[in-house]
Amino acid sequence: MMLIKKILAVAAASLVCLSLIATIPVLAAAPSITGVEITPDPAYTDTNLTAVPSGWTDADDDLEGYEWQWQVWDGTAFVDITGAETNTLANSSYAIGDQIKVICTPFDGTESGNPAEDVITISGGTVDITPSPAHIDTDLTAVPQHWVKPGEEEPSLIYQWQKWDGADWVDISGAVSETLASTGFAVGDQYRIVCTPDTGNPVYAEITIIDGTVEIAPDPAYTNTDLTATTEHWPVPTEGVLEFGYQWYKWDGADWVDITGETGTTLESSHFIKGDQIRVVCTPSVDEVAGVPVEDEITISNSPPAVVGITVTPDQPTTDSVLTAAPTGWTDADGDPEGYQWQWQKWDEATAAWLNIDGATTSTLESANFTLGDTVKVICTPFDGIDTGDPVEAEIGIDILSYDAGIDVKPGSDDNPVNLTSKGVIPVAIYTTEGFDAAEVDVANVKFGPAEASPAHSALEDVDEDGDLDLILHFRTQETGIAAEDTSATLTGETTGGTAFTGTDSIKIVPSKTQAAVQGNDEAPGAENGNDEAPGKNKEPGQPAEGTGKAAAPGLNKEPGQPAVGKGKNK
Repeated sequence: MMLIKKILAVAAASLVCLSLIATIPVLAAAPSITGVEITPDPAYTDTNLTAVPSGWTDADDDLEGYEWQWQVWDGTAFVDITGAETNTLANSSYAIGDQIKVICTPFDGTESGNPAEDVITISGGTVDITPSPAHIDTDLTAVPQHWVKPGEEEPSLIYQWQKWDGADWVDISGAVSETLASTGFAVGDQYRIVCTPDTGNPVYAEITIIDGTVEIAPDPAYTNTDLTATTEHWPVPTEGVLEFGYQWYKWDGADWVDITGETGTTLESSHFIKGDQIRVVCTPSVDEVAGVPVEDEITISNSPPAVVGITVTPDQPTTDSVLTAAPTGWTDADGDPEGYQWQWQKWDEATAAWLNIDGATTSTLESANFTLGDTVKVICTPFDGIDTGDPVEAEIGIDILSYDAGIDVKPGSDDNPVNLTSKGVIPVAIYTTEGFDAAEVDVANVKFGPAEASPAHSALEDVDEDGDLDLILHFRTQETGIAAEDTSATLTGETTGGTAFTGTDSIKIVPSKTQAAVQGNDEAPGAENGNDEAPGKNKEPGQPAEGTGKAAAPGLNKEPGQPAVGKGKNK
């Protein structure tokens, strides 16, 4: 019994320990960084400071974060700069000679790690000499920098040019301006500018006059251009004749190799291809006594491709057309494969600007991207996989309404049979819809079939019995130009407001032996005995009673978002 009590006691104690362990919270790991650096270095009164931390680590993979504090040395200790608690410090917070410290503390949103620090001293103004390198024929100019903060008045600066005489810097008499003329310069001469502000210590810059140079042109160079070595800044000898010798080299991947026989100033493009590294070594000599060679190198660049132009088809697109752009005249000096980048745009009247059509970056543009009256542009940029050439453009207007669904050849017939031997007429209906009023059609401008036949008859009536007036037209079969291989026929026209439209419907060519049963032949109702006039009031759709007759336009039923056909073009 005692043993059982001991076992129960041990088990209870274990449960208590486990319970205590389960209730002890797991502490978050503090983040750490390896350091922080203030940039720029050196820093001046006209430059802001930025602190850049490095080496962030966090065992919990928490997001990187920092707490900042900038300080300035007051002569005895670093003191916080009020409000300077980001990673940047504006130059309004310091002056020349100030020592600035930044304290960067890593913080993961919960825990802070050990801080890192960096200190910098704000430098005074500087002076540089240009050009650098300097030659015997280039004047020297002193360029002071970083003397004042933006918006402050420049200090008064005093200049003195000096020349090294082998033992000391000696003032050049009268050389007290920003510029020192090159008169008397010799290769190897050393010059110094002393720049002294009206208040403060002087600063210095030195430069040595170097020998002449050789440069390869053009730069950049391409596979279709010859290279030329040009010498510059060489002194004319007081005695003897200055001459130059040349040798062209090409890098073979391990060493520079002579290009055999190429010892002139020019290297023809046949000696290199895209990516080749070319060097020229130029050796000066006076009376055949050689001087120190100089050299220049260049890498042959990829030649950008070019394209002559671009065409867009169809050249008279409708609102249902798929536009296709085709570039012409591709050339690439490197022989790279043909390639293009595309962008279609649409003219926006509200902003008076071309706007990119989202996703329209291929050579084709679907009709969903435009509507009647729109003007679209395609931009084609030749691209060889490395570089792009100059883009070419083409614009086209969408001025023709596609009305295929509203054109019906031989209304009431599914196959729309056409007998090519018929001397009669072919009826074609133009239906009025919510977006198109057939009464607005200018009948005089309507054409049908390959031969663009004009209508022999026209009338306004409710052909589809939907309560509005449609336009029915008759065209003489022999004038349409429809051929035996045709499977569709197209009608074109304009509204009285000047909007062009087109519509196509399927047809079926039937043999002449069936013409007696085919509407539109010589015996078809509405074209009695093949005549143009149909007497009487009993008639087929579209056949006028006692003459052709026309109805006045009853108005336009306009669908929201649909251009008002017959009321003029949208621009």
